[in-house]
Amino acid sequence: MSDVIRYQIHPTKDQLQDATAILATQPNAKHLVTPINLANDFCVVVAIDGEKVVGVATIKALKQADIGEIGHLYVLPTYLRQGIAKQLTHLRIEYALKHGLALLYAVIKEGNVASTQNLIKFGFQHFGLFTNVKKTGKNFDWYYLVLENSLDGESVMATLTHPRQRLL
Repeated sequence: MSDVIRYQIHPTKDQLQDATAILATQPNAKHLVTPINLANDFCVVVAIDGEKVVGVATIKALKQADIGEIGHLYVLPTYLRQGIAKQLTHLRIEYALKHGLALLYAVIKEGNVASTQNLIKFGFQHFGLFTNVKKTGKNFDWYYLVLENSLDGESVMATLTHPRQRLL
């Protein structure tokens, strides 16, 4: 491991392939309806040690012009607790601001304390705990960060979470 981690927004094709391979090793990747395709995401940021991709984070492809979903965030285990996840999140927020997004939101599996704490550090607000639409028995916490002051984040989140059942 080097002492200098570099960060790159819009990684090269090879870096995207490495980042996709890292994400594909995760247990939840096996349950995805569609395969991971980072090339379609609005923003991809990678953390690089030398030439090795050691972390990846995304804002998923936009479904609405000014609302972005914080997507994947993963750091290789040997690189944890070095501030990489924090920097990846910071860079995604900065990118969203520069590109005119009004709101970012995240859907976090219930009990994922590390992701929850990371988002709260950046001012994300908890909107609620919701059931999965597919009734899988898994619940998800929804968080949001308003980037445009005139936006009513609660109203936007109500439209995004519909028709899921709110638990908390």
